[in-house]
Amino acid sequence: MRAAVDPYANAIHCALLRRPRALAARIAAARDELRDRALAQGPASLGVAEQRILLGDPQRMREMHRAAWQLEDAEAARRWGL
Repeated sequence: MRAAVDPYANAIHCALLRRPRALAARIAAARDELRDRALAQGPASLGVAEQRILLGDPQRMREMHRAAWQLEDAEAARRWGL
């Protein structure tokens, strides 16, 4: 959660990852689904393996950071510690 929400942690985390790669459409869609589920249901909705997948994807980590700070649903924001 911290790597997605905290601006400094997110920036450092993404900087330490490899450059974004071109992904097959199927893989990109699966990662987008994980990102969307985490945003809607909170980070606890993902299993450890699913969290690792997102943590290893700099593009989706940046997207999750931006989207988490723009959550309008108070309950969803609370799940992210906001």
